[in-house]
Amino acid sequence: MTADVVDRRKEQLLPVKTAARALGRSPDALRDWIADGLVPAVRTPGAQWSVYASWLTAVLDSARPGRPGDMTEVTRAWWADRGLAEEVA
Repeated sequence: MTADVVDRRKEQLLPVKTAARALGRSPDALRDWIADGLVPAVRTPGAQWSVYASWLTAVLDSARPGRPGDMTEVTRAWWADRGLAEEVA
């Protein structure tokens, strides 16, 4: 792993409920997006989904007044920053 690639194992994770609240969506909607591959997430040992805090920050930072952020673009960039080419619908 090169120095410029982020180690996802060291990144902070947020519960789906917390991330959904920050996005103004329901936890069920966020779980659907996870299932569709639109949100980078991991299952915790308790079998609950968690979302990367850095991804959530990137999505929230991408929004502009009067125009929502483009979650697909942000997710592609998020994966690329981590040295991974993840397919996003």
